[in-house]
Amino acid sequence: MFTRKELIEEKLMPCHILIRAIGDLPVFSLKEDCSRYVFQMYAANVGRPGLNLHRCDMNKVAVDILEGRNISSDLIKNEHDPLVNIISFSLVKNHAHFILSANENNGIPKFINKLNLGFAKYFNIKNKRFGSLFSKPFKIASIMGNSRLNLVVWYINIKSPLEVSDDFKSYCFSSFSDLFGDRQSKITISKTGAKYLGISLEKIEESVNKLNLKEQIFLEEING
Repeated sequence: MFTRKELIEEKLMPCHILIRAIGDLPVFSLKEDCSRYVFQMYAANVGRPGLNLHRCDMNKVAVDILEGRNISSDLIKNEHDPLVNIISFSLVKNHAHFILSANENNGIPKFINKLNLGFAKYFNIKNKRFGSLFSKPFKIASIMGNSRLNLVVWYINIKSPLEVSDDFKSYCFSSFSDLFGDRQSKITISKTGAKYLGISLEKIEESVNKLNLKEQIFLEEING
């Protein structure tokens, strides 16, 4: 078993990250807030946000990021290689799930700190509140083996979005469309990269059509 310190310093190992708002504040209940978090994800991973963001349509910017379109250098300043690989993500009411692997030592905490501080500044100004927005420290667990990885991918992309949408396939604030659809966002790894890591995209997709997702399921078909 890895200690927390060893885990956050490790490179390339996939990790399940859970970020939860303080007091279960519904920070992801509005589309505009989810869009801003998507924007901060991209900016935090490669550099920093530009200035005067209040002048732009953040919903449109988020769509452009999720659809893989180029983003103006006025909005995002690229300053370094990506800190992490974003393998999966979903934004659900008062929390966010990620599967991340670090590209450098301490890449995950660097990314999470930049992401959450940037979003908290925006959210606090918008809602005239003060103080921390997310619980600290964020939760992190290593994902050892392909079976466990497939289970967490399924949970984040399929089970988790059902908390906010009956149609998880069309819920845009998760990586489902990147892994199982035609979307190629600027923030997640490619399908080829996912398969290289050992994610069984075909088996997970097959299970979606066969299983009742609102019941407790054990993914023998995915991991078998």
